Amino acid sequence: MDSTEGRLKQRAESCGPRFTKRRTKAEVSLLRQRIVNVAATYQPLTLRQLFYRLVVRKHIQKTEAGYKAVGRLTGQLRESGDLPWSWIVDSSRMVRQRASYSGLGEFLEQTQRLYRRNLWQDQPEYVEIWCESESAAGVLCAITYEWGVPLRPFKGYGSRTFLYEVARTLREQNKPATCYYFGDRDPSGNDIDRSALESVRRYGSGEFRFVRVAVTEKQVSDWSLPGAPPKRTDSRVKNFRGPCVELEAIEPDRLRDLCRDCIEQHIDSHALEQHRLNEKAERETLNRMRESLPG
Repeated sequence: MDSTEGRLKQRAESCGPRFTKRRTKAEVSLLRQRIVNVAATYQPLTLRQLFYRLVVRKHIQKTEAGYKAVGRLTGQLRESGDLPWSWIVDSSRMVRQRASYSGLGEFLEQTQRLYRRNLWQDQPEYVEIWCESESAAGVLCAITYEWGVPLRPFKGYGSRTFLYEVARTLREQNKPATCYYFGDRDPSGNDIDRSALESVRRYGSGEFRFVRVAVTEKQVSDWSLPGAPPKRTDSRVKNFRGPCVELEAIEPDRLRDLCRDCIEQHIDSHALEQHRLNEKAERETLNRMRESLPG
């Protein structure tokens, strides 16, 4: 290899993605099919969760360029009708609208359908699920809704107002509480644990226990989760060991299973049985009220 060729090769390697080989039409077609297959298996999921499922299967590299490619192709597949819109969710944007009804009959019908008796008022302990982001909340909400458990996305460190309200809620339960946390494993993500705990306890939370459920160092090893070295610009990196791993690297179904296990271990079966009997009777009362309306 002459010196000119060597310099060109060295320049190409140092410039990275700029010289990355473009995918062929066949490779793009294969990636599109893999996106549909993975989304069908795990839907609903966020775009970032879809990307990580593809990374784990080694269908694409864990790079910013790879993430952008998945986003671009996913958008094309949705626009063409090859990927149902409902399979990809964006839980960071909500519609806020006051509930209204066509009449008292519809109100009672909706109330009967949505009525949930507070399960935790008759349980010996109180439970909350905390998570780092709205994206994580979108995965866990099906389980927390099923059991009537509060789900709190911190969106980073959480404001003082938010943390004060958390402390007040825990204090008002007048019973032991456990808060389970789902968040990224990185210097800042780990520090959120410490910061939130200090603030909540300082504001007077009463008796409560904090447990980080994910991502943990053991999960990274046991499940071969894809990660990256911590950024040297992060001021907290000196106290951090191992790779940085985002929560989205864990399969959504596995996250839901972890969440369900956290909650169910606190359920007293006898209290649960009585709770369900009371709830059924109260729903029947609402139904009789609806049926008694004129017309």
